[in-house]
Amino acid sequence: MKINPENLSLYAKPLARLFILVLTLINQFCTMAGYPLIPIENEAINDFITGALTLISVFWCYWKNNSFTAPAVAADNLKTAIKELATKKLYELLEIIEDENKEEK
Repeated sequence: MKINPENLSLYAKPLARLFILVLTLINQFCTMAGYPLIPIENEAINDFITGALTLISVFWCYWKNNSFTAPAVAADNLKTAIKELATKKLYELLEIIEDENKEEK
C-alpha cells in the first residue's frame, strides 16, 4: 500500500485511530506481563483502566470507516457526494411542497 503524500490529510484520522489502538494494545499486553505502563499502585484499578482503554480504542477504531486504500477513499468521496446531492434534492422538493401549500391557502 502506497500512501500519496498529497492526500495525507485523508489518512490522518484512520492512522490516528490505528495508532491509539496499537498503543492501548501494547499497554494491555505489558500490563498482563507485569510491566504496567500506567503507574497505578492498585493492581485491580490498573487492570480495569487498561482494559477499559483497550475496549474503548477498539470500538472507536472500528466504529469509524478506516479507508486506507485509494479505492476506499474514492468510494467514501462518492458516498459523500451522493449524500450531499440527495440532501440538496430533498430540500428542493420540500420547498416545492411548501410553495404549493402556500398557493392552496
